[in-house]
Amino acid sequence: MSQEPAEVLAREKARRIDQLWSACDAYERQFYSGGIHAQILELKLAGSQKAVRCQHWILGLWRSYYARKDAIVAARTIGEVHAQSLDFRDHGQPPFSVREMLQDAPIV
Repeated sequence: MSQEPAEVLAREKARRIDQLWSACDAYERQFYSGGIHAQILELKLAGSQKAVRCQHWILGLWRSYYARKDAIVAARTIGEVHAQSLDFRDHGQPPFSVREMLQDAPIV
């Protein structure tokens, strides 16, 4: 029994969305991992402009993920599903490393 094209498309969309999330998460983790989000928030609240810029970078990265995900959900063909890149290098690198952000950390 062959599957309906709609079922094939739905399965491929789900598979591609999983791949997309993994790719975005892996790209972020090349630069930041662990509890960095909490550290960024603490530094931001302490007035660190480096942390603000890094938080904007992370948010922009995930905005790109959701735009691509939305395009996959809206895709009408498997070709359109695969037209959404899993490569997030076009987002560039974050403006500061963890080490550079921690230079702004207040010593208490």
